[in-house]
Amino acid sequence: MKTIKFFSCPVFIFKLDLNHKKIQKKCLDIRGSRPPDVSRSNVGGYRSDQMDPNDPVFSELIKNININLKEVSLNHMGFITETKICALWFCINKYRDFNKEHIHPFSVLSGVYYVKVPKNSGRIAFVNNNGIDRFLRNDCISTYTAENSSEWYLQPEENTLYIFPSWIKHYAEPNLSQKERTAISFNSDFDIA
Repeated sequence: MKTIKFFSCPVFIFKLDLNHKKIQKKCLDIRGSRPPDVSRSNVGGYRSDQMDPNDPVFSELIKNININLKEVSLNHMGFITETKICALWFCINKYRDFNKEHIHPFSVLSGVYYVKVPKNSGRIAFVNNNGIDRFLRNDCISTYTAENSSEWYLQPEENTLYIFPSWIKHYAEPNLSQKERTAISFNSDFDIA
């Protein structure tokens, strides 16, 4: 038998070695000094406006994101040029706050870096765009796989970067911890001069 897989929805995961406690403190300082940006996918919580890419606290993170975007763009996605960050913001979700299902239009690759992830603070979920949930009933599936799942969940880890195509629908489950979850999200686009 020959199997051909197509229309893949990859998520690329990179464990980073950054001072995430320093990044967390900076995010809390920003939250304390600026009003939240307009609500987009977030339900509750705090969403920052665009972060300053020249802020020295975020410089190592931005450098790491761009290095890994280059790797994904050129070596895994088959693009002719790399992508670079074009937007960067953070969300702090308190108890029961979450991010509803969404995509990231007007970008190519998107992602999230988890700064602080308390236990039970919610997974990130990716939604299968092909409508499989209208065809397969849960009671007909013995083992969930990439071929038969309507959603796939990842348990976020602190100091970890997740990169995925901007067109994949995704959401963050409610934070059921009494502690706050902090995540820095970004969009990227082709670096065409």
